[in-house]
Amino acid sequence: MELPFRNLHLIWNPAAGGHRGEERWLTLKTELDRRGIPYVVQQTEEPGHATRIVREWLEKEEVDRLGIVGGDGTFNEAVNGAFRDGKNLQPDCRWMYLAAGSSCDFEKKFSTGHSSMEKILGTEERSIDIGAIAQESAGSAPDTTYFVNNSSIGVISLANDKFNAMTTGWTLWVKRISVDLAAILAGLQAIGETTPSPVVLTLDGDRIEVPEFSNLTIYKTRYFGGGMAYNRGPEPADGRFGVAWIEAASRWKLTRLIPTLYTGTVLEREEAHYREGRTIEVNTPAPMVIEADGQVVGTTPAHYSLLPKALKVII
Repeated sequence: MELPFRNLHLIWNPAAGGHRGEERWLTLKTELDRRGIPYVVQQTEEPGHATRIVREWLEKEEVDRLGIVGGDGTFNEAVNGAFRDGKNLQPDCRWMYLAAGSSCDFEKKFSTGHSSMEKILGTEERSIDIGAIAQESAGSAPDTTYFVNNSSIGVISLANDKFNAMTTGWTLWVKRISVDLAAILAGLQAIGETTPSPVVLTLDGDRIEVPEFSNLTIYKTRYFGGGMAYNRGPEPADGRFGVAWIEAASRWKLTRLIPTLYTGTVLEREEAHYREGRTIEVNTPAPMVIEADGQVVGTTPAHYSLLPKALKVII
């Protein structure tokens, strides 16, 4: 069999998808071995491990095709290993999202329906924009985190943190039975704990003062939390972010917004606002937690920028 790559590197996360990652990997491994396809593989062992694996590979050797068997968080970790100082260490490497997570929002960017094996043997590729978040560090250069889907500040960031914490007991059982139900439970918990805050956004130089907001999302992927979505958003490689924020509302009003997140109509509500832009500054009176691709990455203030068409992906 003539393969469409010179070498194949794979990372798999056993904790992905409520600890179903191993099952997905073993199924793929069986098929790879049956077809006699050579590969290099490494398992993640702890949070942040995928970043270190990718960085070591890309600094040591040429990687032609790189597949991530995991979810959005694992893919995010891996992508962060590929970028340094705003540049892709190996821009000609082709990436593959081999879905094994709970939400798999990145998979919905293109919705080709291709299996993991079809991607590994496929040649259809796209270049996509990557988001970068720079946060000030005392006495040093800003820390930069990269993301492929979206980043939230406010109630959704807190809900994502609670969703990720569902790793044991009955909460893990709920997550395995229904990602949407687990997301709703996490959202209700977050609504009960969220305190609205003022925020100043500087969007491509345009200053926007929001007296109080409940959530802000800066995104390249309209989908989040498994079954939730915005009905407007940027294209994967158009050089623009979608920027959506929800003004402060009572806990009851926020709870009533949950169904609109699943129908994709939340941006039609009077509390919601939408803009697009290339750079965004976010400033809040007190530090607020920033989430990116389901992972807590720091606190405000922060500067968001785009790396246009910075990653090649097989779809």
